[in-house]
Amino acid sequence: MREALRAFRWQNIGRQHGERVALRQSRAGQRMGENDAWQAAVAENMEAVLVGHDPKAFARLGERYDDHRKS
Repeated sequence: MREALRAFRWQNIGRQHGERVALRQSRAGQRMGENDAWQAAVAENMEAVLVGHDPKAFARLGERYDDHRKS
């Protein structure tokens, strides 16, 4: 199990994430759901792609969002 987890980068949630959530929410014409905003902030701080199946919530992330249901 530990060997399989080595492929992932672990991310603590801290002040930098909260600041990014606050900035994103304050600038948005339409606020994201709170959980979605935190997920987006973690992905952005990691310079990672958020993989999911809710383009309505995450399409504004542009290239940082990948809808896994798309072919």
